Amino acid sequence: MSTSLTNLRQSLLLMLERAQARKDRHDVEVIQVAQAQLDALEAELAPGEEQKRLAALYEVSQALGSSLDLAEVLNQVMDAAIRLTGAERGFIVLLDDSGGELDVRAARNYNRETLPAGDTQFSRTVVSRVAASGEPVVTTNAQDDPRFANSSSVAHLALRSIMAVPLRARGRTIGVVYVDNKIRAGLFSEAHLKLLAAFASQAAVAVENARLYTLTDEALRGRVAELQTMQTIDRELNAHLNFERVMQITAERGVRGTGAAAGWIGLMDSEANVLRVIAGAGPADAARPETYPADAPLLGSVLAQRKPARLAATLGGTARLIVPVLREGRAIGLIEVERPKANFTEEAEAFLARLADHAAIAIENARLYEAVRQANDAKSQFVSVVSHELKLPMTSIKGYTDILRQGMAGPVNDQQRQMLNTIRSNVDRMAVLVSDLSDIS
Repeated sequence: MSTSLTNLRQSLLLMLERAQARKDRHDVEVIQVAQAQLDALEAELAPGEEQKRLAALYEVSQALGSSLDLAEVLNQVMDAAIRLTGAERGFIVLLDDSGGELDVRAARNYNRETLPAGDTQFSRTVVSRVAASGEPVVTTNAQDDPRFANSSSVAHLALRSIMAVPLRARGRTIGVVYVDNKIRAGLFSEAHLKLLAAFASQAAVAVENARLYTLTDEALRGRVAELQTMQTIDRELNAHLNFERVMQITAERGVRGTGAAAGWIGLMDSEANVLRVIAGAGPADAARPETYPADAPLLGSVLAQRKPARLAATLGGTARLIVPVLREGRAIGLIEVERPKANFTEEAEAFLARLADHAAIAIENARLYEAVRQANDAKSQFVSVVSHELKLPMTSIKGYTDILRQGMAGPVNDQQRQMLNTIRSNVDRMAVLVSDLSDIS
Protein backbone atom coordinates (compact mmCIF):
# COMPACT_ATOMS: atom_id res chain seq x y z
CA MET A 1 0.00 0.00 0.00
CA SER A 2 2.82 2.41 0.93
CA THR A 3 4.55 1.86 -2.42
CA SER A 4 1.28 2.44 -4.34
CA LEU A 5 0.64 5.69 -2.49
CA THR A 6 4.19 6.81 -3.13
CA ASN A 7 3.82 6.08 -6.83
CA LEU A 8 0.55 8.02 -6.89
CA ARG A 9 2.22 10.94 -5.14
CA GLN A 10 5.02 10.91 -7.72
CA SER A 11 2.46 10.95 -10.56
CA LEU A 12 0.63 13.90 -9.01
CA LEU A 13 3.90 15.79 -8.63
CA LEU A 14 4.70 15.21 -12.29
CA MET A 15 1.21 16.33 -13.36
CA LEU A 16 1.51 19.43 -11.15
CA GLU A 17 4.83 20.38 -12.74
CA ARG A 18 3.33 20.09 -16.22
CA ALA A 19 0.23 22.09 -15.28
CA GLN A 20 2.37 24.84 -13.78
CA ALA A 21 4.51 24.85 -16.92
CA ARG A 22 1.31 25.34 -19.00
CA LYS A 23 0.12 27.93 -16.48
CA ASP A 24 -3.20 26.08 -16.30
CA ARG A 25 -4.61 27.35 -13.01
CA HIS A 26 -7.64 25.05 -13.08
CA ASP A 27 -5.55 21.87 -13.45
CA VAL A 28 -3.17 23.09 -10.76
CA GLU A 29 -6.03 23.56 -8.32
CA VAL A 30 -7.48 20.12 -9.14
CA ILE A 31 -4.12 18.42 -8.63
CA GLN A 32 -3.58 20.29 -5.34
CA VAL A 33 -6.97 19.09 -4.12
CA ALA A 34 -5.98 15.52 -5.10
CA GLN A 35 -2.73 15.89 -3.19
CA ALA A 36 -4.61 17.07 -0.09
CA GLN A 37 -6.95 14.09 -0.32
CA LEU A 38 -3.92 11.79 -0.73
CA ASP A 39 -2.36 13.32 2.39
CA ALA A 40 -5.59 12.66 4.31
CA LEU A 41 -5.68 9.08 3.04
CA GLU A 42 -2.09 8.49 4.09
CA ALA A 43 -2.89 9.91 7.50
CA GLU A 44 -5.78 7.46 7.87
CA LEU A 45 -3.64 4.54 6.77
CA ALA A 46 -0.63 5.57 8.83
CA PRO A 47 -1.47 3.53 11.95
CA GLY A 48 -1.98 0.40 9.86
CA GLU A 49 1.23 0.96 7.92
CA GLU A 50 3.10 1.61 11.15
CA GLN A 51 1.87 -1.68 12.56
CA LYS A 52 2.98 -3.48 9.42
CA ARG A 53 6.39 -1.87 9.63
CA LEU A 54 6.74 -2.84 13.28
CA ALA A 55 5.66 -6.39 12.47
CA ALA A 56 8.21 -6.55 9.67
CA LEU A 57 10.87 -5.13 11.98
CA TYR A 58 10.09 -7.75 14.59
CA GLU A 59 10.21 -10.52 12.01
CA VAL A 60 13.60 -9.58 10.56
CA SER A 61 15.02 -8.90 14.00
CA GLN A 62 14.13 -12.43 15.02
CA ALA A 63 16.11 -13.76 12.05
CA LEU A 64 19.22 -11.85 13.09
CA GLY A 65 21.57 -13.66 15.39
CA SER A 66 20.82 -17.05 13.85
CA SER A 67 24.34 -17.12 12.41
CA LEU A 68 27.79 -15.97 13.49
CA ASP A 69 29.22 -16.06 9.99
CA LEU A 70 29.99 -12.41 9.24
CA ALA A 71 29.25 -12.55 5.49
CA GLU A 72 25.91 -14.25 6.09
CA VAL A 73 24.92 -11.79 8.82
CA LEU A 74 25.79 -8.82 6.60
CA ASN A 75 23.68 -10.19 3.75
CA GLN A 76 20.78 -10.82 6.16
CA VAL A 77 20.97 -7.24 7.44
CA MET A 78 21.14 -5.81 3.93
CA ASP A 79 18.23 -7.88 2.62
CA ALA A 80 16.13 -6.94 5.62
CA ALA A 81 16.92 -3.22 5.24
CA ILE A 82 15.89 -3.29 1.57
CA ARG A 83 12.73 -5.21 2.43
CA LEU A 84 11.74 -2.77 5.17
CA THR A 85 12.28 0.35 3.09
CA GLY A 86 11.35 -0.83 -0.41
CA ALA A 87 14.71 0.41 -1.70
CA GLU A 88 16.14 -0.55 -5.07
CA ARG A 89 19.52 -1.57 -3.65
CA GLY A 90 21.59 -1.23 -0.51
CA PHE A 91 25.10 -1.34 0.91
CA ILE A 92 26.68 -2.06 4.27
CA VAL A 93 29.91 -0.14 4.75
CA LEU A 94 32.05 -0.99 7.77
CA LEU A 95 34.77 1.19 9.24
CA ASP A 96 38.23 -0.21 9.78
CA ASP A 97 39.75 -0.39 13.27
CA SER A 98 41.18 3.11 12.94
CA GLY A 99 37.71 4.41 12.05
CA GLY A 100 38.92 6.15 8.88
CA GLU A 101 38.64 3.80 5.93
CA LEU A 102 35.29 2.71 4.47
CA ASP A 103 35.02 -0.95 3.47
CA VAL A 104 32.00 -2.16 1.48
CA ARG A 105 31.13 -5.56 2.96
CA ALA A 106 27.68 -6.17 1.43
CA ALA A 107 25.99 -4.90 -1.75
CA ARG A 108 22.54 -6.30 -2.53
CA ASN A 109 19.51 -5.54 -4.66
CA TYR A 110 15.76 -5.87 -4.17
CA ASN A 111 15.85 -9.48 -5.41
CA ARG A 112 18.27 -10.47 -2.64
CA GLU A 113 21.12 -10.82 -5.09
CA THR A 114 24.66 -9.59 -4.65
CA LEU A 115 25.28 -6.66 -6.95
CA PRO A 116 27.69 -7.19 -9.86
CA ALA A 117 31.06 -5.47 -9.64
CA GLY A 118 30.04 -2.76 -12.09
CA ASP A 119 27.02 -1.68 -10.02
CA THR A 120 28.60 -1.11 -6.62
CA GLN A 121 28.95 2.67 -6.74
CA PHE A 122 27.07 4.75 -4.20
CA SER A 123 27.18 8.18 -2.62
CA ARG A 124 30.30 8.19 -0.47
CA THR A 125 29.44 11.75 0.49
CA VAL A 126 26.29 10.57 2.28
CA VAL A 127 28.02 7.58 3.88
CA SER A 128 30.97 9.67 5.06
CA ARG A 129 28.60 12.24 6.53
CA VAL A 130 26.67 9.62 8.50
CA ALA A 131 29.85 7.83 9.64
CA ALA A 132 31.41 11.07 10.85
CA SER A 133 28.35 12.57 12.54
CA GLY A 134 26.62 9.41 13.71
CA GLU A 135 23.33 10.97 12.55
CA PRO A 136 20.94 9.35 10.02
CA VAL A 137 20.25 11.02 6.68
CA VAL A 138 17.26 10.87 4.34
CA THR A 139 16.68 12.83 1.15
CA THR A 140 13.67 12.52 -1.13
CA ASN A 141 15.59 13.85 -4.13
CA ALA A 142 19.34 14.18 -3.82
CA GLN A 143 19.49 16.02 -7.16
CA ASP A 144 17.66 19.00 -5.61
CA ASP A 145 18.90 18.63 -2.02
CA PRO A 146 21.37 21.48 -1.29
CA ARG A 147 23.30 19.14 1.02
CA PHE A 148 24.18 16.72 -1.78
CA ALA A 149 23.31 18.36 -5.12
CA ASN A 150 26.96 19.34 -5.66
CA SER A 151 28.25 15.87 -4.85
CA SER A 152 29.98 14.31 -7.85
CA SER A 153 28.73 10.82 -6.94
CA VAL A 154 25.11 12.01 -6.73
CA ALA A 155 25.37 13.77 -10.07
CA HIS A 156 27.31 11.00 -11.80
CA LEU A 157 25.03 8.20 -10.61
CA ALA A 158 21.85 10.29 -10.99
CA LEU A 159 20.77 9.33 -7.47
CA ARG A 160 17.42 10.51 -6.12
CA SER A 161 16.00 8.79 -3.02
CA ILE A 162 18.77 8.12 -0.50
CA MET A 163 18.68 7.00 3.12
CA ALA A 164 21.55 6.06 5.43
CA VAL A 165 21.76 5.27 9.14
CA PRO A 166 24.76 4.52 11.36
CA LEU A 167 25.52 1.09 12.79
CA ARG A 168 26.45 1.69 16.41
CA ALA A 169 27.74 -0.90 18.85
CA ARG A 170 29.40 -0.47 22.23
CA GLY A 171 29.12 3.30 22.02
CA ARG A 172 30.89 3.74 18.68
CA THR A 173 29.97 3.80 15.00
CA ILE A 174 31.16 0.62 13.31
CA GLY A 175 29.57 1.25 9.91
CA VAL A 176 26.68 2.58 7.86
CA VAL A 177 23.58 1.01 6.29
CA TYR A 178 22.87 2.79 3.00
CA VAL A 179 19.89 2.33 0.66
CA ASP A 180 18.88 4.27 -2.42
CA ASN A 181 16.76 4.42 -5.56
CA LYS A 182 18.20 5.93 -8.71
CA ILE A 183 14.86 6.42 -10.47
CA ARG A 184 12.18 7.43 -7.99
CA ALA A 185 12.18 10.57 -5.92
CA GLY A 186 10.27 10.78 -2.64
CA LEU A 187 10.54 7.05 -1.97
CA PHE A 188 11.72 7.39 1.62
CA SER A 189 9.95 9.24 4.41
CA GLU A 190 10.78 10.08 8.00
CA ALA A 191 8.81 7.00 9.02
CA HIS A 192 11.13 4.86 6.89
CA LEU A 193 14.13 6.57 8.49
CA LYS A 194 12.89 5.84 12.01
CA LEU A 195 12.20 2.22 11.07
CA LEU A 196 15.64 1.74 9.51
CA ALA A 197 17.32 3.42 12.48
CA ALA A 198 15.48 1.11 14.89
CA PHE A 199 16.49 -1.88 12.81
CA ALA A 200 20.11 -0.70 12.57
CA SER A 201 20.45 -0.56 16.34
CA GLN A 202 19.64 -4.27 16.52
CA ALA A 203 21.57 -5.15 13.36
CA ALA A 204 24.71 -3.45 14.72
CA VAL A 205 24.80 -5.87 17.65
CA ALA A 206 24.47 -8.87 15.34
CA VAL A 207 27.17 -7.51 13.01
CA GLU A 208 29.55 -6.74 15.88
CA ASN A 209 29.03 -10.17 17.44
CA ALA A 210 29.70 -11.86 14.09
CA ARG A 211 32.75 -9.70 13.49
CA LEU A 212 34.18 -10.42 16.94
CA TYR A 213 33.49 -14.11 16.45
CA THR A 214 35.23 -14.00 13.05
CA LEU A 215 38.23 -12.17 14.51
CA THR A 216 38.39 -14.63 17.40
CA ASP A 217 38.08 -17.55 15.04
CA GLU A 218 40.81 -16.16 12.79
CA ALA A 219 43.04 -15.52 15.79
CA LEU A 220 42.43 -19.08 16.98
CA ARG A 221 43.28 -20.49 13.56
CA GLY A 222 46.42 -18.36 13.50
CA ARG A 223 47.39 -19.55 16.97
CA VAL A 224 46.82 -23.20 16.02
CA ALA A 225 48.90 -22.72 12.89
CA GLU A 226 51.68 -21.17 14.96
CA LEU A 227 51.53 -24.01 17.48
CA GLN A 228 51.83 -26.48 14.61
CA THR A 229 54.81 -24.53 13.32
CA MET A 230 56.40 -24.54 16.76
CA GLN A 231 55.77 -28.28 17.03
CA THR A 232 57.57 -28.77 13.72
CA ILE A 233 60.43 -26.58 14.92
CA ASP A 234 60.65 -28.55 18.16
CA ARG A 235 60.86 -31.79 16.21
CA GLU A 236 63.59 -30.35 14.02
CA LEU A 237 65.55 -29.00 16.96
CA ASN A 238 65.22 -32.09 19.12
CA ALA A 239 66.00 -34.45 16.26
CA HIS A 240 69.58 -33.19 16.40
CA LEU A 241 71.98 -33.09 19.32
CA ASN A 242 74.58 -31.56 17.07
CA PHE A 243 75.16 -28.12 18.54
CA GLU A 244 75.98 -26.36 15.26
CA ARG A 245 73.00 -27.93 13.49
CA VAL A 246 70.62 -26.77 16.24
CA MET A 247 71.97 -23.24 15.94
CA GLN A 248 71.63 -23.27 12.15
CA ILE A 249 68.00 -24.48 12.32
CA THR A 250 67.18 -21.71 14.81
CA ALA A 251 68.68 -19.01 12.59
CA GLU A 252 66.89 -20.29 9.49
CA ARG A 253 63.52 -20.57 11.25
CA GLY A 254 63.90 -17.09 12.69
CA VAL A 255 64.41 -15.61 9.23
CA ARG A 256 61.56 -17.61 7.68
CA GLY A 257 59.03 -16.99 10.45
CA THR A 258 59.51 -13.20 10.53
CA GLY A 259 59.81 -12.61 6.78
CA ALA A 260 63.33 -11.30 7.25
CA ALA A 261 66.04 -11.15 4.59
CA ALA A 262 68.83 -12.38 6.86
CA GLY A 263 69.54 -13.24 10.47
CA TRP A 264 71.99 -14.76 12.90
CA ILE A 265 72.24 -16.30 16.34
CA GLY A 266 75.02 -15.80 18.81
CA LEU A 267 75.88 -17.08 22.30
CA MET A 268 77.62 -15.43 25.19
CA ASP A 269 81.26 -16.22 25.93
CA SER A 270 81.43 -15.16 29.56
CA GLU A 271 85.18 -15.62 29.87
CA ALA A 272 85.94 -13.31 26.93
CA ASN A 273 82.86 -11.13 27.62
CA VAL A 274 81.83 -11.26 23.96
CA LEU A 275 78.88 -12.50 21.93
CA ARG A 276 80.03 -15.14 19.44
CA VAL A 277 78.05 -15.52 16.19
CA ILE A 278 77.45 -19.27 15.82
CA ALA A 279 75.14 -19.52 12.79
CA GLY A 280 73.50 -17.30 10.18
CA ALA A 281 70.82 -17.46 7.49
CA GLY A 282 70.17 -15.46 4.36
CA PRO A 283 72.72 -13.67 2.18
CA ALA A 284 76.21 -13.51 3.62
CA ASP A 285 76.91 -10.22 5.35
CA ALA A 286 80.59 -9.34 4.96
CA ALA A 287 80.26 -6.56 7.53
CA ARG A 288 79.12 -8.90 10.29
CA PRO A 289 81.98 -9.75 12.67
CA GLU A 290 82.47 -13.13 14.29
CA THR A 291 82.08 -11.58 17.74
CA TYR A 292 80.36 -8.57 19.25
CA PRO A 293 81.32 -6.90 22.54
CA ALA A 294 78.85 -7.93 25.22
CA ASP A 295 78.39 -4.24 26.10
CA ALA A 296 77.72 -3.05 22.52
CA PRO A 297 75.03 -0.31 22.71
CA LEU A 298 71.96 -2.11 21.34
CA LEU A 299 73.00 -5.73 21.85
CA GLY A 300 74.25 -5.01 25.35
CA SER A 301 70.94 -3.38 26.25
CA VAL A 302 68.96 -6.44 25.09
CA LEU A 303 71.30 -8.76 27.03
CA ALA A 304 71.15 -6.65 30.19
CA GLN A 305 67.41 -5.98 30.18
CA ARG A 306 66.48 -9.40 28.74
CA LYS A 307 63.84 -7.73 26.54
CA PRO A 308 63.42 -7.63 22.72
CA ALA A 309 64.33 -4.53 20.72
CA ARG A 310 63.04 -3.31 17.36
CA LEU A 311 64.95 -0.83 15.25
CA ALA A 312 62.86 0.83 12.53
CA ALA A 313 64.16 1.31 9.01
CA THR A 314 64.83 4.98 8.40
CA LEU A 315 65.36 6.58 4.99
CA GLY A 316 65.16 3.23 3.21
CA GLY A 317 67.62 1.63 5.63
CA THR A 318 67.53 -1.76 7.33
CA ALA A 319 65.04 -2.73 10.03
CA ARG A 320 66.38 -4.91 12.87
CA LEU A 321 64.67 -7.14 15.40
CA ILE A 322 66.67 -8.57 18.30
CA VAL A 323 65.42 -10.94 21.01
CA PRO A 324 67.35 -12.51 23.89
CA VAL A 325 67.74 -16.27 24.27
CA LEU A 326 66.92 -16.84 27.94
CA ARG A 327 67.72 -19.84 30.10
CA GLU A 328 66.84 -19.96 33.81
CA GLY A 329 66.39 -16.19 33.94
CA ARG A 330 69.70 -15.29 32.31
CA ALA A 331 70.50 -14.25 28.76
CA ILE A 332 72.69 -16.87 27.12
CA GLY A 333 72.55 -15.36 23.64
CA LEU A 334 70.70 -13.32 21.03
CA ILE A 335 68.77 -13.87 17.81
CA GLU A 336 68.77 -10.99 15.33
CA VAL A 337 66.86 -10.72 12.03
CA GLU A 338 66.91 -7.86 9.57
CA ARG A 339 65.35 -6.73 6.31
CA PRO A 340 65.50 -3.61 4.17
CA LYS A 341 62.87 -0.84 4.31
CA ALA A 342 59.94 -2.77 5.89
CA ASN A 343 59.70 -2.62 9.69
CA PHE A 344 59.01 -5.68 11.83
CA THR A 345 55.61 -6.03 13.51
CA GLU A 346 54.70 -6.96 17.06
CA GLU A 347 53.58 -10.36 15.74
CA ALA A 348 57.06 -10.95 14.29
CA GLU A 349 58.61 -9.98 17.62
CA ALA A 350 56.31 -12.34 19.51
CA PHE A 351 57.12 -15.20 17.12
CA LEU A 352 60.88 -14.69 17.40
CA ALA A 353 60.63 -14.50 21.20
CA ARG A 354 58.74 -17.82 21.31
CA LEU A 355 61.26 -19.35 18.91
CA ALA A 356 64.06 -18.22 21.23
CA ASP A 357 62.31 -19.87 24.21
CA HIS A 358 61.97 -23.17 22.34
CA ALA A 359 65.51 -22.95 20.98
CA ALA A 360 67.00 -22.21 24.39
CA ILE A 361 66.13 -25.70 25.64
CA ALA A 362 67.45 -27.38 22.49
CA ILE A 363 70.60 -25.25 22.58
CA GLU A 364 71.24 -26.12 26.23
CA ASN A 365 70.65 -29.83 25.52
CA ALA A 366 73.01 -29.70 22.56
CA ARG A 367 75.65 -27.90 24.63
CA LEU A 368 75.33 -30.44 27.42
CA TYR A 369 75.53 -33.28 24.92
CA GLU A 370 78.60 -31.69 23.37
CA ALA A 371 80.18 -31.33 26.79
CA VAL A 372 79.42 -34.97 27.61
CA ARG A 373 80.77 -36.07 24.24
CA GLN A 374 83.96 -34.12 24.77
CA ALA A 375 84.32 -35.55 28.29
CA ASN A 376 83.75 -39.02 26.92
CA ASP A 377 86.36 -38.46 24.23
CA ALA A 378 88.79 -37.17 26.86
CA LYS A 379 88.10 -40.20 29.02
CA SER A 380 88.62 -42.56 26.12
CA GLN A 381 91.84 -40.83 25.21
CA PHE A 382 93.00 -40.94 28.83
CA VAL A 383 92.25 -44.65 29.12
CA SER A 384 94.00 -45.31 25.84
CA VAL A 385 97.10 -43.44 26.98
CA VAL A 386 97.08 -45.06 30.42
CA SER A 387 96.62 -48.52 28.93
CA HIS A 388 99.52 -47.97 26.57
CA GLU A 389 101.75 -46.56 29.30
CA LEU A 390 100.92 -49.43 31.68
CA LYS A 391 101.61 -52.12 29.11
CA LEU A 392 105.22 -51.03 28.62
CA PRO A 393 106.37 -51.40 32.27
CA MET A 394 104.28 -54.57 32.70
CA THR A 395 105.99 -56.13 29.70
CA SER A 396 109.34 -55.18 31.14
CA ILE A 397 108.49 -56.57 34.60
CA LYS A 398 107.16 -59.76 33.05
CA GLY A 399 110.32 -60.24 30.94
CA TYR A 400 112.78 -59.70 33.76
CA THR A 401 110.75 -61.95 36.06
CA ASP A 402 110.92 -64.77 33.50
CA ILE A 403 114.71 -64.29 33.19
CA LEU A 404 115.13 -64.58 36.97
CA ARG A 405 112.81 -67.59 37.23
CA GLN A 406 114.74 -69.45 34.56
CA GLY A 407 118.05 -68.89 36.40
CA MET A 408 119.55 -66.97 33.53
CA ALA A 409 120.84 -64.34 35.98
CA GLY A 410 122.14 -66.87 38.51
CA PRO A 411 120.90 -69.59 40.83
CA VAL A 412 117.45 -69.04 42.43
CA ASN A 413 116.34 -70.91 45.54
CA ASP A 414 112.78 -72.12 46.09
CA GLN A 415 111.69 -69.16 48.18
CA GLN A 416 112.93 -66.72 45.55
CA ARG A 417 111.22 -68.68 42.77
CA GLN A 418 107.92 -68.55 44.69
CA MET A 419 108.24 -64.76 44.99
CA LEU A 420 108.97 -64.45 41.27
CA ASN A 421 105.92 -66.59 40.48
CA THR A 422 103.79 -64.24 42.59
CA ILE A 423 105.18 -61.25 40.66
CA ARG A 424 104.47 -63.01 37.34
CA SER A 425 100.89 -63.86 38.39
CA ASN A 426 100.13 -60.28 39.44
CA VAL A 427 101.55 -58.93 36.18
CA ASP A 428 99.19 -61.24 34.26
CA ARG A 429 96.27 -60.00 36.37
CA MET A 430 97.22 -56.39 35.65
CA ALA A 431 97.33 -57.18 31.91
CA VAL A 432 93.78 -58.56 32.10
CA LEU A 433 92.58 -55.49 34.00
CA VAL A 434 94.15 -53.12 31.47
CA SER A 435 92.54 -55.09 28.64
CA ASP A 436 89.14 -54.95 30.38
CA LEU A 437 89.53 -51.21 30.95
CA SER A 438 90.15 -50.67 27.23
CA ASP A 439 87.07 -52.77 26.36
CA ILE A 440 84.85 -50.82 28.78
CA SER A 441 86.10 -47.51 27.39
